[in-house]
Amino acid sequence: MHISRSRAAAAAACGAALVLASVSGAEAAAPRQAPPAGTIAAAQGGGYGKPSAAELRRATARPAAAAAAGLTIPKCQGSWSLPIADVTTKESLKGGVSWQVGLSKKRNASMGTVNFRTQIFADGHEVAGTGTQKQKWNYKFHGTVPRTFVRADNKKKFTLPQGSVVSFFWTWKSVAKPGLEGYRYTICQFQP
Repeated sequence: MHISRSRAAAAAACGAALVLASVSGAEAAAPRQAPPAGTIAAAQGGGYGKPSAAELRRATARPAAAAAAGLTIPKCQGSWSLPIADVTTKESLKGGVSWQVGLSKKRNASMGTVNFRTQIFADGHEVAGTGTQKQKWNYKFHGTVPRTFVRADNKKKFTLPQGSVVSFFWTWKSVAKPGLEGYRYTICQFQP
């Protein structure tokens, strides 16, 4: 598969992963919804199997690098579809960012019940209190990043300023078939 130098540079500058090894060429070439003009295409990703620690780091956006490259990250308001899972986020100045993930039937129904893990980062700070839910694959997984949250690293409160970059990283694994697993990430900017 060929990747243009500009697209690869944009992804590297933003710290976002182009998850090419995890999706087929047809899946990568046919997104259900085109990103808005000026948006980094790599602000969305997902696949099958277990993501590496490096993929997790790449899926965490670096706002300064994105700004320096003249790129924008989509608002935390909208829905994004990939063959692996659909994501919807809604932002509000008072409430922060709510999210919902729906795993696709075609790709995930064979998993049955899954352990669904959530990790969220805001401006590089991991949000404390996220964790794992055990539900049937077709459950609409959901949650909220409150406007003011506790950081996982130092247990101090952090308030999302407008313009914060929020990175969501979800992984899931079949309870009955531990070899079946997937992941999805979304990177957005808090601009209520």
